Amino acid sequence: MDLISGFIGFSSFFLSLLTIGLLGYWQSDRLEAWVKGKISKSRQK
Repeated sequence: MDLISGFIGFSSFFLSLLTIGLLGYWQSDRLEAWVKGKISKSRQK
């Protein structure tokens, strides 16, 4: 039972990281533009 619980926990963790990575890769241009905008605004202050 512990092995099944560990496998389910690890699988959900891995799928979460995979989803975040895929979304980051898919939206990389938009994310890069957003970060550059945030950095330039913070440097102007």
